[in-house]
Amino acid sequence: MSWFKDVIVDVAVTMFIIAAVLLSDPWMKYVVWAYTGIMLLTKTIVLSSDNFMQIVNKSKNKAPDWFAHLLYAINTLVLLYFTWWYASAGWALIWIFSYLTQRKLEARRGNK
Repeated sequence: MSWFKDVIVDVAVTMFIIAAVLLSDPWMKYVVWAYTGIMLLTKTIVLSSDNFMQIVNKSKNKAPDWFAHLLYAINTLVLLYFTWWYASAGWALIWIFSYLTQRKLEARRGNK
């Protein structure tokens, strides 16, 4: 569990999303929307840019890959269950882009 400090923000975001759908507070909804947009933009840039892909490749995150996928699944499913359709679609795309980025990085590591 020494890698937990590497994912503390991701865990906090998941807890915030759960709180947002349970409380239905308008400002929390805006925060979820803003963060979802930022994440979508970031994941899109990383996936489409070799320069940003190299930066991600050099980052030292010790967390297992499955943990991020678990959090993205929780976010997507919670948002779907509470019928936040657009936010859940955004998190599904974030999850897919993360998977594709991971595959691209693994392929590059395998070529070296």
